Amino acid sequence: VNGPWYDYTGFPKERREVYYKKVREQVEKAGYPVVDFSGHEYDKYFLKDTIHLGWKGWIYFDEAVQKFNSEK
Repeated sequence: VNGPWYDYTGFPKERREVYYKKVREQVEKAGYPVVDFSGHEYDKYFLKDTIHLGWKGWIYFDEAVQKFNSEK
């Protein structure tokens, strides 16, 4: 998520970390691979607005998809 936006709305990083952990655990429990971009909350251009990937985010996403496909 967009760190600065969620800080502004009053949803602090500490609570977001709990949210990220729950999502990771649920996805892994279901047997699916997880790509975690939570460390990019504050990266400029990673998101272009509050929830959509920006050009930098798409680069990371594309690399993750390529890695996933090459491991099959």
